[in-house]
Amino acid sequence: MALGLAADIQKLNALDDAWSAYLASDLEPADVERDLPEIGRLVDEMCSLIARAAGGCRELRGVVGEMEEDLDEELRRIVSGQQFGAELFDMLPEPPFAGQVIEACAIVEAEAEAEIGALRAKLHQLSDTGFAPGDIGGRMKCAILLAGAGASLVGLVLIPVALIPGMVVTAVGILLTTLASANGWTCKRAGDVATTTP
Repeated sequence: MALGLAADIQKLNALDDAWSAYLASDLEPADVERDLPEIGRLVDEMCSLIARAAGGCRELRGVVGEMEEDLDEELRRIVSGQQFGAELFDMLPEPPFAGQVIEACAIVEAEAEAEIGALRAKLHQLSDTGFAPGDIGGRMKCAILLAGAGASLVGLVLIPVALIPGMVVTAVGILLTTLASANGWTCKRAGDVATTTP
């Protein structure tokens, strides 16, 4: 569950970046008309991933709430074992990480339906006017990234992935990329509104 959720969130973040880059480009009406079927599929996939993330977050919130392990200690241990680990400490969310993950999951659950509606409205606006603002909503963006980081950490802590070295590399990679994305959006707490760093 945890690593699947983390992978879904990583994919959602990548699709959101592609969606935002497309919307930020100079679009001619003919470009929008030509690209609309593909962009519609991208939005459909993003909506599906948000819905799955909401369900996964419900489960993750319960798991994190029952964990005996100190997630802050586990996070520091994993990050310090990476190349340039000491430099990575600045991108860590505010402690306690377990509390941030639980709050992030609650936000994702509560706001998923509205975010799906907002994405669909942006697609219709793009179809109608040739323009729509990009990015998943600011508060949802922080929550989804911190939930993804939490899911990958929980997967590393609770699942005996050491038996499968490729899974360890994948899980650590997801953890570090979601933390870096969260840091790039100035997300240090689950309830933060995402803004890009100056």
